[in-house]
Amino acid sequence: MAKSVVEYKTIKIKPEARLTKLDMNIERADEQLNLLGQEGWKLVSTHTIELTGVTNGIYYTFMREKE
Repeated sequence: MAKSVVEYKTIKIKPEARLTKLDMNIERADEQLNLLGQEGWKLVSTHTIELTGVTNGIYYTFMREKE
């Protein structure tokens, strides 16, 4: 039986700067995540980066079987 080989991809989605705060653009994040799903990537973990209590970005790590 052949061993399956997997590959990983990590992306960072940063919040957008607004006049008074940083704000996540959920629609744009969903577009990026859905595109990766269509390519066969499955989300395996997330990690939020915060500086002084403000979200600076979210790292999403994906995995899929290597072709």
